[in-house]
Amino acid sequence: MASADQASSNLVLDPVDSSDSNELNPNPYCLKSGDNPGSILVTELLIGRINYPSWSRVMVIALTAKNKIEFINGVIGKPEANSPLYKAWTLANTMVLSWIYNSVNKNIKSSVMYNETTRQNNLLVSDYFTNFKTLTDELMNCDPLPECSCGAMRILTEKFEKDCVMKFLMGLNENYAAIRTQVLMAEPMPDLNKVYSMVLHEEMQKNISSSSSSEIEAAALYSNVSAKPNSGNRYGNRKERPICSHCGI
Repeated sequence: MASADQASSNLVLDPVDSSDSNELNPNPYCLKSGDNPGSILVTELLIGRINYPSWSRVMVIALTAKNKIEFINGVIGKPEANSPLYKAWTLANTMVLSWIYNSVNKNIKSSVMYNETTRQNNLLVSDYFTNFKTLTDELMNCDPLPECSCGAMRILTEKFEKDCVMKFLMGLNENYAAIRTQVLMAEPMPDLNKVYSMVLHEEMQKNISSSSSSEIEAAALYSNVSAKPNSGNRYGNRKERPICSHCGI
């Protein structure tokens, strides 16, 4: 994925200036005078799985027309806080989030509003799982699976559980890439609680390994210091007397 600095190395940094954008190389960070966080870009509001495909298509078209599609397709990522692009990114990204939020039915807005908490970031695995499970349960309450007495209900439930596992894995930090791959290759795929236990165990192993490495490094440092002559000993730094090669004295 391209970084924000790489993707925008040739772009100006003023985010609210319609004159800084040209027709051949429009600046995605630029906010036009008509851009408003209260605007609704699409007439069809997202109400859940039932209309997501059609809603997603018109939303992509609308954001492309606004020259903001790169904020959601991964081309423009979040820059470092000390980057000259950080302020421009924050303004433009917030505008995009507002447009998406305004295009979602009120019953599921809370899940969209707190979407960032479904990523681990600096959280412990247990805290990340708690946040993830809370939002998943809230989404299920707002948009429950249809009631059905036939076998299709079991298929829908299994698909929902599999989607939850996938989203949980994708929200983990990159240092859990190995356990993520292990779960994705498992057949059948374990359920969410089992995956949580596996990731929690991996976190414990990482902590133990890190602690052991620190102890070994400390012991090695102590050993090196202890092996050095004591500078307080008057004989510690005494040099051997030179011996004459002729008489041996």
